[in-house]
Amino acid sequence: MAAPLFDVREALAGQTGERSAQDVLSALKGWLHDGTVVFAHLERPGGVPVLRGAALLLLRDGEVTTRRMLGRFAGLAGTHLAFQAVQHAPAEAPTLPPVAAAGGGTSGGAAAGWAVARAAPRLVAGAGWPAPGVELGGLHRRLEAVAWSGIVRVGDATELWREGRVVAAHAGKAEGPEALRALRRAAAEEDAALELAPLDARTAGALQGLAELQRGEGMPTAGLVCEAERTLFVHRGDIELAVAGGSGMSGTFTSADRLATPPLRLPDEPAGWESHRFTLTLRGRDALNPMTDRWSAFESRHGDRGRQLLEAVAGGEPLDTVARAIGSDFNEVRKLVEGWEADGVVRRV
Repeated sequence: MAAPLFDVREALAGQTGERSAQDVLSALKGWLHDGTVVFAHLERPGGVPVLRGAALLLLRDGEVTTRRMLGRFAGLAGTHLAFQAVQHAPAEAPTLPPVAAAGGGTSGGAAAGWAVARAAPRLVAGAGWPAPGVELGGLHRRLEAVAWSGIVRVGDATELWREGRVVAAHAGKAEGPEALRALRRAAAEEDAALELAPLDARTAGALQGLAELQRGEGMPTAGLVCEAERTLFVHRGDIELAVAGGSGMSGTFTSADRLATPPLRLPDEPAGWESHRFTLTLRGRDALNPMTDRWSAFESRHGDRGRQLLEAVAGGEPLDTVARAIGSDFNEVRKLVEGWEADGVVRRV
């Protein structure tokens, strides 16, 4: 295999307009010595950038040596395509920067800590907009409707979508539904920016295998090979593309079955509920006092598990922290605390 790639950078990005991809490629070949050119067929139903297909062209000494097609790409005769050209050292496969690069920068930040975001290829030049102006529930419904695949990022919270389903999410140390709550909180911050990085379904499936740690051995038929300085995407046993920088993981990961994992959903409780804190009322204190009749009634109804939760809630920590500390599902905790609040056992502080 080729030597690790340390210097991969975007050199040019734009739209082909009325010119064909072949015409634009001919112009790019005149000055891009070694690198990768991507032509992407994007559609925007409801304003959502959907990747219908892409051509990845590897250049060496100004000539195309390798072509890889993702999705349903109509051909280089097409017009009105997005394109980007990246410069890098001579390589064996088309090579792109990641959606989130380690070490900060415009593609970095805290989200760079997630291996999936660091392994995901940036197939289309990045774009973002103020997150507070986006209603996340509505955005999710649109992404579902168009069977979207890609990465959604807000601050340090990141979602992986595959064919209209959230198949993995990460934010700091949180995964799954807790990460979606973190994304919703991040999107409400005044200076937050939201980014959609579209992918094809096959690439998203390989990244899902990484998210679910579906390890394999040797060269996979379909999936990823994660090395220290790059991630290789493999299809039918051949290297399809490489992403520079390393994901922070190592080894082989096989692509995930699309239907094996139930999709994740945005929480249905009001925004901010997970950060609420509660204290005990007199009734709540009696419920924890074995010398009272209320203790017997509470113990009979909720048992040791309920008592443990009430004691944890009395500590004054946010509910999401309480749920993690006692190893309970947040929705279970929320429903119990809502009932206790209605019964006057706890009150919000």
